[in-house]
Amino acid sequence: MPTTFRKAAGSRISAGRERTLVNTAREIFIEKGVGATTIDEIARRARMSKTTIYRRYDNKQALLEAVINEEATVIAASLQNYELDTNAPTESLRKAADAIYEVATTRRNIEVRRLMVAQARRYPGLCENARKKLAEATAGRLVPFLEALMKKGLMRKLDARKAATTFALVVSGGMRPLFINELDPQEEQRQMKLDMELFLAGWRIRESESEID
Repeated sequence: MPTTFRKAAGSRISAGRERTLVNTAREIFIEKGVGATTIDEIARRARMSKTTIYRRYDNKQALLEAVINEEATVIAASLQNYELDTNAPTESLRKAADAIYEVATTRRNIEVRRLMVAQARRYPGLCENARKKLAEATAGRLVPFLEALMKKGLMRKLDARKAATTFALVVSGGMRPLFINELDPQEEQRQMKLDMELFLAGWRIRESESEID
């Protein structure tokens, strides 16, 4: 079970200073890697004392966890601006695909995911928990929607959570954003549309029960 290293609420620093601290830690972790980063450097760049940092976080692992938690929060907030309508399944999923792709291919999101991959061996429990948090932030809203489609007979009756996770992975470009520094927007759009059609066909998502499988 993943362990959190954040201290008690009584040890909190102001919201503004904590945001500065977490953002600074993220920048240095991405720039140098977690192993090469020191609390001293984080304190210097964030313009706060080590005592202030240790008042809130026990160590670098706790800060890494805070960085990933913050990213999950940003992702979840960014994916609230599209509607999911069971009367228009494919249109809803295409809107969701556009929103997920836009978030997943931001420089910040790509860098955080690369950071997780780089630290997976050193912090396996933390990174696995982070992977689940990011997946939930990205795909969690889709689960009840897909379950509703299954109940209406507009989708194969399998595991809605697996379907949502697969959908999010497919429409976010899979592993491509992690390994390609500069994505071609037009090519990515073409590829996403192809991947989307494969998903719709594979999970037999249709607009009405009268459509032939």
